[in-house]
Amino acid sequence: MDEDPKERLEEVGEASQIKLSVTSRYIGYRNERGVGGGFLNATASAKERYYIDGHASYGEDRVLGVFRRNGTPLIALDAEVRTKAGRTSRFDRLWFIEIDVDRAEELRRLVEQRGGQARAEVITGDVNSVMDQVLPQIHPRGPALRVLDPYDPDDLRFTTIERIARHDATLRQHKIELLINLPIGLQHRQARDKVTGRLRPNVVRNLELLLGNGRWMPLFEAWSEGKVPWYEVYATMKRSFVEELRRLGYKVFWEMDVPPGNPMYALVFASDHPLAGAIMESAMKDWERDPANPQRPLFG
Repeated sequence: MDEDPKERLEEVGEASQIKLSVTSRYIGYRNERGVGGGFLNATASAKERYYIDGHASYGEDRVLGVFRRNGTPLIALDAEVRTKAGRTSRFDRLWFIEIDVDRAEELRRLVEQRGGQARAEVITGDVNSVMDQVLPQIHPRGPALRVLDPYDPDDLRFTTIERIARHDATLRQHKIELLINLPIGLQHRQARDKVTGRLRPNVVRNLELLLGNGRWMPLFEAWSEGKVPWYEVYATMKRSFVEELRRLGYKVFWEMDVPPGNPMYALVFASDHPLAGAIMESAMKDWERDPANPQRPLFG
């Protein structure tokens, strides 16, 4: 007998739960007074809206071994907002990119189960390689949100982010928005060789390719020698990444350490629209309130 797909779902911890809630609230949260509506409400007058997920995984996540919850691709696929004028707004085109064949196949099944295959395409491949086949399909007048959640630093290259940021730069009124979950906090455990205590060269190289610079390297080396605390390295890496995004023309930023206190990831948002910043500020500050994407029983 084939394994139940829900047995294969990825178990997510607090960091991923925060990312899911922030994404859900930003895309389409409306409070009990009917205020808000997120990205979909703000872009309701556009002809089309686009969503791209670079590390889509299964589409659903397992929580505490007994619950399931929509992952970012299904959050985007299911999201729909009705404006005060009575207009319905949802993503018109969605692309879910997943490098693992089994994960992509399960996500494809879930998309078809929801009848979403006319709008959503699941692409099996490396986001750094297949991004160029998605970008030409995005109309320059269409608002777009791009979510990137690499499993490890070597799963994403800053050159890919550059291609997204510069796509149709002379034609677009606003840049493709970015929500990136940087796995830099994990390097506190992974960066040093357990035997020698020295920085692993492959880790350093992958971080340079992810962050788009190496300005943090002197501090990284000082940390490996026990001269500075880890939080200074983490903060410097995050700051250098935002500086690179600013160089690409992004002007509005919000960031969040996930989980707070001892972060594994730095959740970084970038846009060039002031309203996007206000929406994301609310999403990050009130992430614990997310009625749009509740936990559901894992089975049944």
